[in-house]
Amino acid sequence: MGKSTASHLLEEMGVQSVDSDDLARQVVEPGQAALEEIKTEFGAGFLNQLGHLNRSKMAS
Repeated sequence: MGKSTASHLLEEMGVQSVDSDDLARQVVEPGQAALEEIKTEFGAGFLNQLGHLNRSKMAS
């Protein structure tokens, strides 16, 4: 059973859950402090033309 399946089953039983993948995306949206820290630490080359995190470059 995968994370998503387990999460959906628990939600059907009334258990609240947190989507950590979603939270991780939110904290690096343009204008967020975490994205500015990434830009300061690694350089603007880790952002795309729209100012979003270049996830594939960060992963490499």
